[in-house]
Amino acid sequence: RSSDLGHHQPLARADQALAPLHRRGIDLAYTDSLDSLSAEGLRGYHALLVYANHPTIGRAQEQALRTFVSNGGGLVA
Repeated sequence: RSSDLGHHQPLARADQALAPLHRRGIDLAYTDSLDSLSAEGLRGYHALLVYANHPTIGRAQEQALRTFVSNGGGLVA
C-alpha cells in the first residue's frame, strides 16, 4: 500500500471501512494500483468499489472492467 496524497484519500477511507465491514462478513481488499484493473486482477471478486484519484484508465483496463460487469460483477463508483 502506498501513501495517498490525493483529495479523495482512498487509503484513509479504506482503513476506516475495512474492519467494520469485515465484522459484518464483508471481505474487502484495497489497492491503488491500476494494474489490478485487469481480468486477472478482478478474478475472484464479486464487486469493485471505485473511490480513487485516477482521472483516466487505459483501454485494456476499461475492457477488463466492462467484461467484469458483463459477466455479473458489481460496480460501485
